[in-house]
Amino acid sequence: PKSAPRKSSAAAAAAQAALESWQAMMRTHDGEEPRQYSMAASFAVGDFISHPTFGPGQVTGVTPPDKLDVLFEIGAQRLLCNKS
Repeated sequence: PKSAPRKSSAAAAAAQAALESWQAMMRTHDGEEPRQYSMAASFAVGDFISHPTFGPGQVTGVTPPDKLDVLFEIGAQRLLCNKS
């Protein structure tokens, strides 16, 4: 059987760094209840949120009018916001 393609060492290092950042972020929110993510809501940098697919994460950037960057356990994701 074929084996899965291996990540480059740079990609693996970046994935590990993202995971370590997420773990450190989670420690700062220990015991805090995350706000549920909704495309209709607005968010600010630092907000602790919960996404139905990605789980808990922290907003790391907001690009007006309708995008936010969030650090999740799987890595950074760009999500939509302020959509009614």
